[in-house]
Amino acid sequence: TPNVKKKAALCLLRLIRTSPNVVSGREFAPHVAQLLQDRHLGVLTSAMSLLNGLASQQPAEYESLIPYVVHILGMLVLKKACAREYLYYRTPSPWLQIKLFKFLQLFPHAVIPPAENGSTAAEGGPS
Repeated sequence: TPNVKKKAALCLLRLIRTSPNVVSGREFAPHVAQLLQDRHLGVLTSAMSLLNGLASQQPAEYESLIPYVVHILGMLVLKKACAREYLYYRTPSPWLQIKLFKFLQLFPHAVIPPAENGSTAAEGGPS
């Protein structure tokens, strides 16, 4: 259930903060990716708290999750795909958006330079 997933992610975050060497990034990144594919915004918010906690210690281990984060951000900002209870003054889940941007902030080198024709790879989708 979503509540169990949320509590588990936050519990693991607490564990990681007290004992940082408990989780290996390479082994755990696929599990976080699975959480990021959940449609429940509460689960996504908890998963992003966990991911920010993990990535702040070892950013390179979680760089493969950037496409998931960008996709979630696109769904929220561009398509406004959000349940009514997560709207705050017509802004879809602003707390989740902040967590998504905080994660992306850890990877300033991941910005793709514009193509020769003036468009970016993000406009055309993944290549």
